[in-house]
Amino acid sequence: MLLYKKITVSHPLTGEKLNVQEHVMIWLLKEGLWQKGIVALENGFDVHHKDFNHKNNDPSNLIKLSRAEHRKLHWEKDDAYRMKALEILKKGRESRDPQERLASIKKAKTMAVEKMLRDGPSPAQLEGLKKARAARIFRNGPLKELTSEEIAEIKRLYPKAKGKYNQAKALRERFGISRGRLSRIAGC
Repeated sequence: MLLYKKITVSHPLTGEKLNVQEHVMIWLLKEGLWQKGIVALENGFDVHHKDFNHKNNDPSNLIKLSRAEHRKLHWEKDDAYRMKALEILKKGRESRDPQERLASIKKAKTMAVEKMLRDGPSPAQLEGLKKARAARIFRNGPLKELTSEEIAEIKRLYPKAKGKYNQAKALRERFGISRGRLSRIAGC
């Protein structure tokens, strides 16, 4: 679920302060319901953006749908998108050319990233990101700021430790950084 912009407004009849999703208020105004004191949708209904762009709050772009219809509409759109990505992956897997296989995987990943940038992460992706970050912090502690001297020291010592697990581990522990961060700093 996307996080829609909320605005603070006064109730049209009582003057009470309310936090309302902007697109819902625009739809209520369009339908003339806001002026009658109706400040929310009935349970089980949503306001849908016809063009699927949650930033386009033009009144002509907003319609009221039952929650079930709304979910089905978004599921079908996302399902078509997933099918296209799976088709690209399948085509790559069927190919004997390793370059074509790699290109299909990259294309599918690019599509997923573009979708996440356009629509924002899904609740499952967001939860996964939160869990991954929490696990990293639990394992390694909060991200440590390194001084330029420490970075220079890592770059100087890392070539000697590369490929030698215990030496690299000692280096990570000395500076309190992860394996990935160590290799990124060393430029490998």
